[in-house]
Amino acid sequence: MSSTDASEVVRIAVVQTPNEEPRCIELECNWNVGIGGSLWTSGRLLVDYMSRNAPEQHALAGRTVLELGSGTGLVGLAMSLLGPTRVILTDLHSHVESMERNLARNKSRIPSTTSVDVLALDWHTFSAADAARLKPVNWIVGTDIAYLSEFYAPLLRTLTLLADADTRILVGLGRHDTDMRFFRMLVDAGFEYYKIPDEEVGPDYRGKDFGLFDIRKRDP
Repeated sequence: MSSTDASEVVRIAVVQTPNEEPRCIELECNWNVGIGGSLWTSGRLLVDYMSRNAPEQHALAGRTVLELGSGTGLVGLAMSLLGPTRVILTDLHSHVESMERNLARNKSRIPSTTSVDVLALDWHTFSAADAARLKPVNWIVGTDIAYLSEFYAPLLRTLTLLADADTRILVGLGRHDTDMRFFRMLVDAGFEYYKIPDEEVGPDYRGKDFGLFDIRKRDP
């Protein structure tokens, strides 16, 4: 694929109300920036789940949401339409420009009561001081962020630094990309998790090889 045909703009419906036009975001996807420059099914799944779930949307009100491994910014930008006070899109420095372009593309769609920031964040070098500058973080979201085993330890360390006892962590993962060792390491790191049941997600995403996981820090 050449640089001229590696980019496309995709429109994603986020808020759908009967008898009204859906509220959407537009994303430029570009394979030239690497694997994070495309849209993956688990990201669409998480957005679809949030768009259908009024209680989850109410829980976002007035909160700060941080997306790990944002790539195009799909999940974070979608959630910015659902009522949080602040959204932070994070990924490696190589993806910052892509996230900034998609933020600019959707700026007029984001409510004035919600701020969105773009930040370079490398799990391997992320420190307690870095986390302190971002906290409190009420929600952490991410999709396809544990597709290689070498990511497990730095990702879990980053989650440990960012999450407090009441932080909600919602991630979309693929069964073929994330093995059980990740979940064992997650429990060993002091977290608990459960898979959101199929009946709570859209029909297009049921019985598939990917799912949503709700993660929390265990009580001491």
